[in-house]
Amino acid sequence: MPGKKVLVFIVSLIILASGVFLTYTYSGPVEAKDVLAQGTITVPANGLQSICYTESSFGNYYVQVDANKNTIQAFFNNENSTKAILSNGTIVDIWNLPYKVVFNGSSGEFCNPIIEEKASSEYLFLLNPNSFSEVVSYSVWRSWTYNNYFGMLTGISLISLGMVMLFLVAFKNKLRDFNKALENQE
Repeated sequence: MPGKKVLVFIVSLIILASGVFLTYTYSGPVEAKDVLAQGTITVPANGLQSICYTESSFGNYYVQVDANKNTIQAFFNNENSTKAILSNGTIVDIWNLPYKVVFNGSSGEFCNPIIEEKASSEYLFLLNPNSFSEVVSYSVWRSWTYNNYFGMLTGISLISLGMVMLFLVAFKNKLRDFNKALENQE
């Protein structure tokens, strides 16, 4: 019998520790990440290439670009064409556009936050101002935070179960004696 009591004691401590771990881990916001596009693309000299990805949910959409040799410029557009739509609705040719460059360098990360839950195709244009072709590696991912209530409630349940098991192991004989004393009362 003492071996069985020790085993139940160890199992209850493991359940209790697991519950504490889950509750601690999921008591705050959890950050999640989903890779949408990644790869390598060659941008011709004094030319541009586009990368398409879909923004379907709220969150921060991050882009990481690494140019092989020199500077690369990046900007967003919602059409895969050499035409761009300005904020006032005017359609202009990208080559003549004083567009807002969101990135200008050889390596870096930038963010495009989205608040509304509307699926849309986004195009990231990479412009090569150099007189030679540029190989660019890229990665596009979405990052968001959420609360994992299921994980937190599971942890709380495991803590409760572990405490009950510890209580029963520690006070089983005292409970039996107490019940016998109650039965013998008249």
